[in-house]
Amino acid sequence: PGKVVWHDLVTPDMNKAKNFYAGLLGWTFEDVSDGYTLASHNGRFLAGIAKHDLPGRTGSWLPLISVTDLDRVLTEAVAAGGKTVLKPFDLRNRGRIAVLKDPLGATFGVVQSSHGDPADRKADINEWLWNEVWTDDVPAVVAFYQTVGGYRLVEKAVSDIHYRYLERDGQPRVGLLDKPSPQIGNTWVAYIRVADVDAAANKAKAL
Repeated sequence: PGKVVWHDLVTPDMNKAKNFYAGLLGWTFEDVSDGYTLASHNGRFLAGIAKHDLPGRTGSWLPLISVTDLDRVLTEAVAAGGKTVLKPFDLRNRGRIAVLKDPLGATFGVVQSSHGDPADRKADINEWLWNEVWTDDVPAVVAFYQTVGGYRLVEKAVSDIHYRYLERDGQPRVGLLDKPSPQIGNTWVAYIRVADVDAAANKAKAL
């Protein structure tokens, strides 16, 4: 519980997204339906890509946090200032899922797994490494996420940055960062481990 166990990309153009991530990271894809495909790397499923048709919306990554009691989390999250974006629904072979916004508008999902959660392991190249919340007001959302995930706040100096993260059962789970630019909305940011950051950035631009 408290771990980000999955990521879904919600996008208006699934083919363009698949071509981008295949070219950038070598991910391969398995279509489940017309509106959903699974991404994998070296035989390991990593993410899903879901199509949306909402006008004016661009693509965005949605992290899913594992919880043990989804109904209780939703009730307490709303009481703590959050909003329910998508009411709970059952997904075969995955569990029960809902989508929330934190009090400052960052969107994420929660999942009560029907088959247990994946064990912690070191991220391989081109796999998920870390997750952060970028926000206008870190202290304002700390209590909210502690309610959702049962976390403990940890603070430490990283270079010249006062860095805060949330841990559960001794494991770091989610970083908290003041937004680096007012032009960026309050959002979750998911990091992928790559062999060369500059090369990956240049390749992303080319794609």
